[in-house]
Amino acid sequence: MNGERATARRLAEQYKSARNLEARIRLHRRFSTNPYPWFRWVLDHVRLPGTARLLEVGGGHGLLWHENRTRIPAGWEIVVSDLSPGMVAQAAATLADRPNIRVAVLDAQALPFADGCFDAVIANHMLYHVPDRARALAEMRRVLRPDGKLFAATNDQDHMTEVRNLALEACDALGIPGLRRIAEEVTKANALFTFDMASAELGQHFDQVQLHLRAGELVVTDADALTDYLLSGLPAVAAGALDAPLRTWLGARLASSGPLTITPRTGLFEAARPR
Repeated sequence: MNGERATARRLAEQYKSARNLEARIRLHRRFSTNPYPWFRWVLDHVRLPGTARLLEVGGGHGLLWHENRTRIPAGWEIVVSDLSPGMVAQAAATLADRPNIRVAVLDAQALPFADGCFDAVIANHMLYHVPDRARALAEMRRVLRPDGKLFAATNDQDHMTEVRNLALEACDALGIPGLRRIAEEVTKANALFTFDMASAELGQHFDQVQLHLRAGELVVTDADALTDYLLSGLPAVAAGALDAPLRTWLGARLASSGPLTITPRTGLFEAARPR
């Protein structure tokens, strides 16, 4: 129980605003070798008729819909939800001009909707944060129509391992033990909901579970963007103490060794609700 409370506190701090999430998104957006934008790629897998109801859980500040704002059919009714009131407030501001989208503070483990009322549920890189994933998946299945689908993005266990290795290298070079925590956080995060875990757990609640792999690498040339990414997973106090030495070291490293190539292992699972 104490561990769950600590995790809840850490997530509340991590996602009280979009700042940390945006640092991670910026790195992928600026340096990915894949020209197909992530949010467009995700939505292109959600093939629905012109009239449909969709729910996004853990939708953060609504970027999936903001970045696809010119592509959303007028007949779609969308609920964008998140557990963080700060994220939802930002989503409300970002999506204020979209009359067919409403936002809500919701817990994915207890969805306040009737059975079978959505055509699709989207869980974009959020299921690894959910304490009781089986309960959340059961709720998502419950609110889907018999022919509805869940679209759930996650990372595999070897996702961006170059980041972990870089943090360990910086720790040895600078003699700052706190940098080791970055490596630990990467390893821990990657183990929470791997491809194998996702396939097995989704298979307990859904049919026809299919994985769509995301192609591409990151070729990073900017020390500031890389520093922001590395520190985005740490509490603000710890990140502040590490910022200056890490930023300086990374600038020197990129200058001497050239761009850093990072290999994401990211995918989108598509799973059908049993009829």
